[in-house]
Amino acid sequence: MLEIVITGRHDEYGGQDFLDRLCAAAAHNHRLLDDCGVEHRFTFVEWNPVEGRPPLADLIRERLPWWHGCLIVDREWHRALSTNPRLQFMEFFAKNAASRRSTADAILTTNSDVFLSSEVARAFAARTLDDRTVYRAVRIDVDRRIDWRTCGEAVLADPAHHLRVNDLQPPDYGNSAGDFLLMTPRGWMALGGFNERVRFAKIHKDGQFCVNARLEGYAFESLGPIYHLDHDGSYSNAGAAGVKGSPDAPYGPEWDYDSRYRNAASWGLSAAIDEPVGHGVVLVHHPSTHGPLLSVIEVADPSAAPEVNAALAEATGRFVVITRDADLSAFGGRAALTHLLHETTAGLIVPSGSSAVHPTLGRVPFPGTPYVIRRDVIDALVEWPEAEPDPALAFWLSAMERAEIAEAGPAAATPMNTQAPPRVSPSVEVATLMRRGVPVSTPRLEDAICERLAAARALPSLVAHWVASVAPDPAAACAVVGPDWATPSLIEALVESGRPLVGVFTALASEAGTSRWGHRFRPLDELADSYASHVLAGADARAAERLAASGCGAAFHVISGADDLAAAPADAELDGLRRAQARDLATPNITQVLARLPLLSSLEGERAWTHRYDAAQACDRAKRPSTALELYQDVMSNSPDLSLAMRAAFHTARLLIDRGAYQKAAPLLAKILRHNPAHRAARDLLDRAMTREIAV
Repeated sequence: MLEIVITGRHDEYGGQDFLDRLCAAAAHNHRLLDDCGVEHRFTFVEWNPVEGRPPLADLIRERLPWWHGCLIVDREWHRALSTNPRLQFMEFFAKNAASRRSTADAILTTNSDVFLSSEVARAFAARTLDDRTVYRAVRIDVDRRIDWRTCGEAVLADPAHHLRVNDLQPPDYGNSAGDFLLMTPRGWMALGGFNERVRFAKIHKDGQFCVNARLEGYAFESLGPIYHLDHDGSYSNAGAAGVKGSPDAPYGPEWDYDSRYRNAASWGLSAAIDEPVGHGVVLVHHPSTHGPLLSVIEVADPSAAPEVNAALAEATGRFVVITRDADLSAFGGRAALTHLLHETTAGLIVPSGSSAVHPTLGRVPFPGTPYVIRRDVIDALVEWPEAEPDPALAFWLSAMERAEIAEAGPAAATPMNTQAPPRVSPSVEVATLMRRGVPVSTPRLEDAICERLAAARALPSLVAHWVASVAPDPAAACAVVGPDWATPSLIEALVESGRPLVGVFTALASEAGTSRWGHRFRPLDELADSYASHVLAGADARAAERLAASGCGAAFHVISGADDLAAAPADAELDGLRRAQARDLATPNITQVLARLPLLSSLEGERAWTHRYDAAQACDRAKRPSTALELYQDVMSNSPDLSLAMRAAFHTARLLIDRGAYQKAAPLLAKILRHNPAHRAARDLLDRAMTREIAV
């Protein structure tokens, strides 16, 4: 099944005959695909419907009763996402919405006035699509003065009617890509759709999609020609109209699109409320108008940004709370919080007494504090910044610049805001102040620079420790996949340790054959024929999937699973280790968690014991009690954080009781109760231990 995605709105784009052009092209393409035996369906996405005009979906169905499906994306989505008042149609957001929802075997995104050729239709019928190939077509612009309403392909293909041929140029093959991009659903999902980070323009996102695909190692293939009716308003004619390059252009200003991007997990309007209304029409509503009042995201670790972002992508509430406690007791319970949300004007809400005033940044919550976020703040900031050392705090610092802050719930017996403000790393503080336009003192800048330099100096030795932990045999043959932030350090670590280096490989077509750090990059597909027993990488860049597909049997070890790290600074990449660890803790992928633990513990001295505690929790959940017990005991005995040590002591006692070691568990529980007499779970465990010890 081929799904053909077309977008538009009832605003006569390109002239008063927009609907005529759409229906003529669709009817031509429908007949052609039927004649070639290609099973297909057409989906029209109407973005930001024009107020006071009938939906285009209804008008299309009047003309073409066979039309298959329509998505009507309400105006509230456009108001939430567009940052350019002149931009009323967000074409690639609309295409993403349909692609994300598609259940077809292949997805073609095209435009309303594109006529397929017989050559392209036959190519559809004759081949099985590859998940890692972007299929393109050569767009030929046809003179609009031909009788396009009734003419056949012979007229469209006549060179006498051609105004220009948009040849596909390597390496990106991105020319006029918006008129024909064909991929499998797996390919669309792996690349994450068109760029949704840029919200001030719609031009060039199709070309950037091809840039992104090339950088990810995708192949390109042309299936033949397509015919596009030339019209007013098109980018090709904008220069003649004096519009091209203007910041007032209706499609947005020019921008630098020759770069990689990564969409949030919520791309394609994943948090929308879809309402089928019959005849294949689905209304795509914004949560602020059709969602429940509150969505609760319950996470064991509020710093687990990948887990939070995945949940945000599905949260449909007008407010979203991120918390460890589903009962919301810190806010006085669900009923109290719900009552407040009906009345509040605040965009950020924290429990009473859970924040303090930072000297330069304003009110900042203490680590682990749950907080509520209003939908418009989520729409603006999209997701927690996973590259930051404290994603929850980084999101808060950006959100507080957009929203009023409120406190809710019963006042704490000892208000936390009487304590010292939470520590904020110099880098985060400086970045926040610079974003706000606040002058930063020279000493604070120097602190931030020193923080970054210290992390950079530690990198080679930390990577060497990591290599030794994942490939302990000094005679093991190793290969490196890159380039990424760790590639030079990985090469250095292998050479210094005397481990055989089979070669340096790349999944990026643009890097194959180039020489860097004294080695020539070889295509990743050659790795399957090498004798490497271990493959090492600093960032995944989806190499694991390609290695598995190539039949490579070597063990693959990656420091950070993030795939967007190649362009970021080294210290930000080290922060990416925390992202990867958080994701593997949530999975849980215990092998990777434990392999990464020495590196994280060495790198982040202040958080070393937190990392060990988190790893112990993951082992506990994965039914590996021996490993969990060892880690809990280590934290209990050595952590300078008394609260963390007491939590580790509780779990140590629990696991000891499970083993029947009641005499060892009782003193630990007694110590916890001296520290916190109200610890009911510790009291219950102690009673249980004493009862069983007496019985024994």
